[in-house]
Amino acid sequence: GGGGVAAQEVSRTPAPVESDEVVRVTTELVQTDVMVFDKQGKFVDGLTADQFDLRVDGKPQSITFFERVKAGAVDEDAQLAAARGGATRREGDKSGAVLPLDRGRTVFFFIDDIHLSPGSLVRVQKTLLKFIEDELGQNDEAAIISATGQPGFLQQLTGEKAVLRAAVERLKPRSFAVRDMERPPMSEGQALAIDRNDSSVLDYFVDALQREMPQMSRATLEQMVMQRARGILAQTNHFAVNTLASLEGVVRGAAPLLGRKLVFFISDGFLLDTRDAAKDRLRRVTDAAARSGVVIYSVGAQGLTSGMPDAASDRAFDPSGRLAATEFSELRNSQEPLFTLAVDTGGRAFVNTNALDAAVEKALAETSVYYLLAWRPEGVAANAPRFRRIEASVKGKPDLRVVVRK
Repeated sequence: GGGGVAAQEVSRTPAPVESDEVVRVTTELVQTDVMVFDKQGKFVDGLTADQFDLRVDGKPQSITFFERVKAGAVDEDAQLAAARGGATRREGDKSGAVLPLDRGRTVFFFIDDIHLSPGSLVRVQKTLLKFIEDELGQNDEAAIISATGQPGFLQQLTGEKAVLRAAVERLKPRSFAVRDMERPPMSEGQALAIDRNDSSVLDYFVDALQREMPQMSRATLEQMVMQRARGILAQTNHFAVNTLASLEGVVRGAAPLLGRKLVFFISDGFLLDTRDAAKDRLRRVTDAAARSGVVIYSVGAQGLTSGMPDAASDRAFDPSGRLAATEFSELRNSQEPLFTLAVDTGGRAFVNTNALDAAVEKALAETSVYYLLAWRPEGVAANAPRFRRIEASVKGKPDLRVVVRK
């Protein structure tokens, strides 16, 4: 799809040679984008193809095409086309043609307003307005999109700051809380623990139920608690699927746009049942990102948190300490989708930070330059459905951080 950095895309048609100023590049190539950083987080420039160890499903691959690319530059589109087997201008072109200005970066802000508290939304709006005022360049284009579509027709890719500001103003707090009126209150994390056969959490709620209904057998009470937990998780997964389906639509819609696209996924986080349809949705998003040339940077909007409930939250009282472990794991589990979306698409997750502005600035700086690698998928059909695992490293430099689509 249409000009992106596609880690799964294969071009099988030889590029026609239109003049002496173009050269043919090997066809049947698969390409991916790679970033390399040192310990200080600075991009490592000047690397060459023979310094990279590229593996697909664990097997070493010969790099057929290699180039350093500046995101948003006028040359980016030609470099991406060459890596897919298209034509590219010869080095040192003497045609005398005037090159147009860089077209600028393409940035999407996906606001997960299904999983965003009112306090988080205020922080996000301030961050978006700061980006619009301080970071949006002359030829950059950005879009502000929410999972529920709050900005309406203002959800458009534009360089007009007034349109973007209006889209920010349309973002309002939404209420998508899981409904469970029974007592003692059961959190989504506790429901997930029960569904995963955590006996300590199950026993806590069974004991509470038995005090109310001592005539019921323990086996019956266990079934009642497990059914309650599954009801909570069904709501949780419904909201998660809605968020991911909306994100997938944005990612797929970016495919025709030129160059590599940056998507900020901004959310408080959410639980994801790995046995449910939501897990498949997550995989579909990362697959679509590879095919559309999208890299996702996740931003945890709730800022610094201890992982423990505050005094105002409606949580079960547990002097026995049986629920303590789930309090800590719930935060970690809710952040897992943010990490998966980022890591699997070649991006990064920023969580547990109050500096949302700094996270956005850092992501923009990190993604400004990247290496483009392409290889021949030996013995693999172009329509092979299997999602292949990509790994890259710099030979003899284990201290370098190499970011690549998985």
